[in-house]
Amino acid sequence: MSKIKEIRSLIEKASEIREHATGNYRRSLDSFRSGKARISRLFPGEGRQQANSIFDRKSRRELFRMIQNETNQYRSALRSAAAAAEQIAHSAAPRPSDEIVERFENRLADVRTEILIAPTPERASEHLRSFIGSINDPWAAMRVKQEYGSLVAPIIAAAGTQAGSFKMQLSSAFEELKAQALTAEARQAVELHETAEAMLQSRIYPQIVKDTISQEMGWRVASFVDSPDDYFTAQEFVEDEQKSKDEELQLEIAMSFAESRR
Repeated sequence: MSKIKEIRSLIEKASEIREHATGNYRRSLDSFRSGKARISRLFPGEGRQQANSIFDRKSRRELFRMIQNETNQYRSALRSAAAAAEQIAHSAAPRPSDEIVERFENRLADVRTEILIAPTPERASEHLRSFIGSINDPWAAMRVKQEYGSLVAPIIAAAGTQAGSFKMQLSSAFEELKAQALTAEARQAVELHETAEAMLQSRIYPQIVKDTISQEMGWRVASFVDSPDDYFTAQEFVEDEQKSKDEELQLEIAMSFAESRR
């Protein structure tokens, strides 16, 4: 598999995680509501409050383990994609043969001279922009890009009060040059890098998920949806985790016993 295909595969993996995340949450919510209804049915009076407290703690932990796992997988895939894409985007274009390089360097030297002896800054700018337009090799474009500052300096100096206008023209030519300096693979990598970075900045779960968690478990719990790692380090929830899981086991036993007597 090519590097570009690997990057696309990582981005597709992240997209699938995000697409399935809401559905996974809904199933978790259904299970939570079913459990709450079961408690209400089995503990109509005494013991309901304690049972709900234990069940809520267990449900929060399981929900955020799921959110944490999905979030980490999502971000890991995108970070790997972005890093691989950036590496390709900044990789040097292959160097042509020595003969081609020599011809190009001679032409570059000629253009430098043409700029210096041009009768007007307009003619000098035309020489440079025409030269850039003739480039069809990424290595050559990168070579001119490296020399661009020294090539445009005499044009801007000769422009006098029109320097601002020439800077705009030459800036546009420079952007064209930067695009030409990218290989076809590098151009794809740049686009994929932008996609991965944009996805990293977006939410995995839509706002409705956060709103529903806020309604069911409280706004404080919902505030950790976009940063699930922080949930497990928040003091009040760390204290929840430290409470014995024996309570959860005892609750399940009590519920099973209550059901068997109905």
